[in-house]
Amino acid sequence: MRRGAAAVAVAACALAAAVPQTEAAAQSRVPPGWPEESRDSGSNALKWLFEQDPRLVVRPMAAVLGDGTHEQRVNARLTWPAADTAPDFALHLLLGLAAGRDSYTRSGLRVDFGQDVGPARFTGSATVSAGYGNGPRQAVSLRFGGGLSAFRLEVRTAWLQGAPSIRMLEPSVPSLPGLVIESDDGVRLSFPAGAVSGPTTVTYSARRSPVRPVPAGSAAVRSFRITAQGAGGQSLSHVAQPYTLQVSFTEEQLRAAGIKDAASLSLARWDGKAWQPLPPCQGCMVSAASGTVTVRTDQLGEFALVGPSSRSVVYLPAVRR
Repeated sequence: MRRGAAAVAVAACALAAAVPQTEAAAQSRVPPGWPEESRDSGSNALKWLFEQDPRLVVRPMAAVLGDGTHEQRVNARLTWPAADTAPDFALHLLLGLAAGRDSYTRSGLRVDFGQDVGPARFTGSATVSAGYGNGPRQAVSLRFGGGLSAFRLEVRTAWLQGAPSIRMLEPSVPSLPGLVIESDDGVRLSFPAGAVSGPTTVTYSARRSPVRPVPAGSAAVRSFRITAQGAGGQSLSHVAQPYTLQVSFTEEQLRAAGIKDAASLSLARWDGKAWQPLPPCQGCMVSAASGTVTVRTDQLGEFALVGPSSRSVVYLPAVRR
């Protein structure tokens, strides 16, 4: 990922900035115990860094969410060096574990650096992380700041890949086009004009697995959720005009699901009790050539791309001693 490489490059520059190169720089603030030879090269600085005692912080958490579901989470951070005050250079290993239906967590690497310039201090950090669950798959964030103790200015930015797609849908004149949402994982939603009566926020979120098991003899190629909220915060179960939903798939996904024929694929929606296939419509089709399934519906909620599967599941008897 190019953005990840850019963040690593920033981290390398931070390390070079954290190691003084001249006698004048030697008078600046240096972490206690920093050896003289470490001023000559970044490799010696890293060697010194890993010779220090790290600090491990573990934070277990549990929560009951608004929909009644439970979430358990553990966040851990391993930091070099274990300084009580902010050093000129610090390395953090971040680990997150979470359990829950819609849980999301990230793990990765963060580098912090700082430099005193007269009475002012300038700091920054670069983070590269990988996500798991209902959220972005990769994330790169940068933070830069500086100023005096009484006044400080900070700038932050982040790049996300595989994040939920969120767009504002506005009512418009019927003769004008509506809104198109394209996700990073190959799902396209095309809303016509007049689909909503007021400003509406539409969110697409990919899922690791369907919200409920699919019927026996079938397998899910992929699953996702589409939600919409009006300006007043009310959730919508459908829109006023049918929109076009196009879902992509690959041969690897079909093989993993045990589905032999792409033409057998269909898109199903969870109605709260069972998975219901979306009814046939004009323009609905499965294209094995382009690897897409196209449907039209006015419904929102939980969706799954399913098909008959030859994959068998063997249940072994429990043995107790």
